[in-house]
Amino acid sequence: MKILLVIALHRDWDIRQWDVIAAYLQAELHYDVCVSDVNEDGGIEYWELNKALYGLKQSGHELYKTFQEILEIARLKQCIGDEGAYASTDGNIIVGTHVDDLIEIAPQGKDLDKVKASCEKQIKLEKRGSSKDAENETDVE
Repeated sequence: MKILLVIALHRDWDIRQWDVIAAYLQAELHYDVCVSDVNEDGGIEYWELNKALYGLKQSGHELYKTFQEILEIARLKQCIGDEGAYASTDGNIIVGTHVDDLIEIAPQGKDLDKVKASCEKQIKLEKRGSSKDAENETDVE
């Protein structure tokens, strides 16, 4: 994240930071996971989960896979040196991920709008900061 901020500041690029709302709950499970609970009658009920939950060992991996799929749809390629970073083929858009946070940098805000629009088709995002918003400048980490 810090390296992306340095690159953006050096090149005078736009910076935006996003938080994925209820991140693990938006990640699809790619295999069967069942949980059990006791119902009102004292019997045991079994449920098959469709989405990852907080507390599952698999949740972090499933969220990572979800980010990977979403950013590939947005035409970004995963960087070889850092699996949490994605870039456009021309290198003008770079997105860094960390757990449920995204940071985007690009020469112009309209490029970032395209990535955001593509991501929001799959997941819900909450804006955390932008280099061009005067009231949010202190929110950018």
